[in-house]
Amino acid sequence: MLPHELVAKYIAPVIKALIAHKLASRGFSQERIARLLGVSQPMVSKYLRRSKESLFGELEKYGLSIVEAKSIIDLLSALLERGSILEYYSAFTSYVNSVLARGDLCKFHRAIEPRLPLGCDICRQAFAPSKDIVVAEVEEAIKAFTQHPKAYMVVPNVGSNIVAVRHGASSVSDVVGLTGGIIKAGKQVVTIGSPVYGGSRHTAQVLLTVHRKWPRKRAAMVIAYNDKCIDFFKKRGLVVLFSGPHSSPDELLRNIEEIINSHNAPVDIIADKGGYGLEPVIYVFGESAHQVVGRVIGCLEEL
Repeated sequence: MLPHELVAKYIAPVIKALIAHKLASRGFSQERIARLLGVSQPMVSKYLRRSKESLFGELEKYGLSIVEAKSIIDLLSALLERGSILEYYSAFTSYVNSVLARGDLCKFHRAIEPRLPLGCDICRQAFAPSKDIVVAEVEEAIKAFTQHPKAYMVVPNVGSNIVAVRHGASSVSDVVGLTGGIIKAGKQVVTIGSPVYGGSRHTAQVLLTVHRKWPRKRAAMVIAYNDKCIDFFKKRGLVVLFSGPHSSPDELLRNIEEIINSHNAPVDIIADKGGYGLEPVIYVFGESAHQVVGRVIGCLEEL
């Protein structure tokens, strides 16, 4: 059985069943859940007949972290709820790739496929991230942030991301970001996916909007909306702008672009109030991913 077959048969259905439970608990009908998950209504009914405890038990049997799985299910459910299908596919795929790259499924795979040699490292090699200078920059910034003991305090419910542009950036494909994101797992944070070009869409688009006007602003991070952080940034002399609320993700980007175009001084912070289906967040900008994370860590020290 190939690694992808393993995921398709054992992992993906359980994750989808747990997402169905999450959406059902939020009042979604089985028909709507089916449309969002891309399955039939009878399949959703089958998912919901399984207890959450037994489903999480299966994931644990396969070798997955339950804490991490709960966090990714919260993220995937939130993305579907707000209609971000492409981001849902990206985050789900990144999670699966991370699980394979770490070797989480190796023990289970060998148990059902005895022919696999003990030295097999196909998944670790196949899903190892490629690196260049910008990828390495973002990777180091991610490590610096995720190692901070208070990091979980500023991660939004739909996850965080750290992005940076390469020289001459003009599109999302020129921006390095995590394919999945950084999510909360209790009082810890978990990195889903790897930093790659085109790995982020939304945060990358916001950064590009700022970068086009002020080219020295080439990195950004999105964190949870926090008044104490906003006060901290202001006291440090950073330029803080406010945006929102918005009626849609597209309007969010338009509003941010309008605010940026009407402002002369380079912006350091955009405190966004969210809107319908949009979580309030703070975008932190800087000349490097290291500088951006340094600003966020400065806020963490004050919390």
